[in-house]
Parts: sequence; C-alpha cells; structure tokens
Amino acid sequence: MDNFGKSCQRVMDALSSSASTQRDIANATGLSERTVKYLLKSLVSKNIVSVQYTFSDMRRKTYTRRDSNLVAEKFPFARWE
Repeated sequence: MDNFGKSCQRVMDALSSSASTQRDIANATGLSERTVKYLLKSLVSKNIVSVQYTFSDMRRKTYTRRDSNLVAEKFPFARWE
C-alpha cells in the first residue's frame, strides 16, 4: 500500500460508501481510469478490495472494500477511516 500513496488512499475513500465501478471511482477521485484500474488490480490481488460482476451486464465489474478488520491486520499502518 505504501507504494501507492495518496492515489491509493483516494481510491479506498471512494470505496468506503458503497460498491462502485471503475468509472465511478475515477470520477469521484479525479484520477484517470487507467490509474484506477492499476490500483484496483493491486488491491484485489492483496485481498483488500473484492470484485463482483453485475448480473445485468457481465462485462461490468463493481468493487467493494473488504472487512476493515482484515485490512487492518494486513496493513496496520493504513488509516482510511
């Protein structure tokens, strides 16, 4: 997480309220969609963020934060709340 800095924190803040698409996160954070895609890929691989496909359009993914206790165990230095 410390490799991503403020951009990663902005993505995590955008995910704090509800499930969001990559485009929603990019609009909320002001980051490019490519940057958001890169950060989400890393966060999903570290089990910090989960990804689900929508039933109405299987090409579209929504992202949500995993349990905050799990994140705190893996990254005790992270302060997103």
